[in-house]
Amino acid sequence: MPLPYNSLSMRSFRATCRLLALLPLAVALSDCASTSNQKVLYQQGRNVVRLESDSRASASERVSQSPAAMTPKEVAAVLNGVIIRPSGGLMSAVLNRGGDEPVFNNEDLDLLAPIVASGLNQATSADRINFTFWSPTKGRRQAPISGFLSAHDSYLEFSLTQHPAVGWQDPENPPSPNAFSLDYTREDLLLLGTQEERNGSFKKPPTLRIDYRRVLVGRQTPVQPVPASMGHSEPVPLQASTPESLESLQRQIRELTELNRQSQVRASQAQAERDAAKEDLSRLRQELAEMKQLLADKVLELNRLKNKSSGNK
Repeated sequence: MPLPYNSLSMRSFRATCRLLALLPLAVALSDCASTSNQKVLYQQGRNVVRLESDSRASASERVSQSPAAMTPKEVAAVLNGVIIRPSGGLMSAVLNRGGDEPVFNNEDLDLLAPIVASGLNQATSADRINFTFWSPTKGRRQAPISGFLSAHDSYLEFSLTQHPAVGWQDPENPPSPNAFSLDYTREDLLLLGTQEERNGSFKKPPTLRIDYRRVLVGRQTPVQPVPASMGHSEPVPLQASTPESLESLQRQIRELTELNRQSQVRASQAQAERDAAKEDLSRLRQELAEMKQLLADKVLELNRLKNKSSGNK
């Protein structure tokens, strides 16, 4: 026997109420899941560095534990080679008159490198480090330095979303994808296939894939092998110097002599400026002392006049 219409409406109403009652719980669980996928590595004021799951990671890629464990000095050496290249325009011309520049200066790396090193030691290849911070350097605070960094077995992926060289960008109105591009000091240290990624797009910010292992190997001083016949080495025959080599050596000597002369001239000028500044400072101090003495005399004279006038009354 079919249920009356009112009974069906009541059941539907009760089911809707149950769903609405469960909605806050679902939202809370979602927030907990989102928070559990993030770990704050550093936070001070507006500066935040987080370790989070990388949504760009490929599902087919093998997840590696701490694929790029590095020290702060090694992180600084890798990031020191990243270069930003503004695309042009009035704002870029005003904010970045010098053209290309490193993304991070020494003060930036002093702050960021230890935090990134700590994050890399905890991260897997399915994680990324999300950073947003204002540079400690004056003149570079008109916009934050923001981006992502993720480690893989063979490379370090670096993306940049904001930088003082291109000014402040409204997060609600994303900038043009060609506002700036990225480059590296040595082309051979980038993996192939990253040329188009350097310019970025609306779907992905400018990105570099850096062969960080080669960067770190290049910093190491090669150890010279010890000859097997120590103590029995044969004399090395002297080679006759060619006129070209002598001319090159003479030219280098002349250049070094000229550089030395210029350095001495600059040092003399700097010393003369320091001496002049000391003389000016000494003169100003003398004038200040005289003015203090004159002021003291005037105060005494004023006090005498006041006492005299009060005595006459």
